[in-house]
Amino acid sequence: NPQYPTTLSLNLTQPLFRGLRYDDARHRIEVAGKNRSLTNEQLRQRLIDTVTRAIAAYWELDYARRNLDVQTEAVRLAEQQFASIRRQAEQGILAAVDVTAAQTQVATFQGNLFAAQAGVTQAENALKAMMLPDRSDRLWANALGTQTQDPPRAILPLVTDAVKQALAQRPELAQSGIALEINSA
Repeated sequence: NPQYPTTLSLNLTQPLFRGLRYDDARHRIEVAGKNRSLTNEQLRQRLIDTVTRAIAAYWELDYARRNLDVQTEAVRLAEQQFASIRRQAEQGILAAVDVTAAQTQVATFQGNLFAAQAGVTQAENALKAMMLPDRSDRLWANALGTQTQDPPRAILPLVTDAVKQALAQRPELAQSGIALEINSA
């Protein structure tokens, strides 16, 4: 006679303390508050990025203007040198090859000048694109200038203090911390 034992079991688990102090509505309110904090940190990060790009665009324009000044001076000096070499060649002191070399130098510097002018235009357009809402604004037709002054002498903080302050104010670290809090809740 084979025997087949059968059993039927039913387990019912009722956590008695679940939701006693922390229900779903409170949880959602807490997560919404953390999401608001996360959104604020994301906005702060975006503002930092925008200001950083604007400052970089300004300094690119300042560099382009200074480079244009340097290239203009280089062309002026090369033209003076070419005139001097040409006079010396006419007097028989220098060979005609030297005149050709000086003329080539002038042409090279003029090419650099044109490239510097294009760089100024590109830097102006990049800065205008950040500042102005659309290309129909009348400021697009005007040239932008820069005014730079020597920065005042500041007292620099200690490196350890500066690193602590920088890490405390990093928005992406704050975003990561808030995201961890939301996920663990």
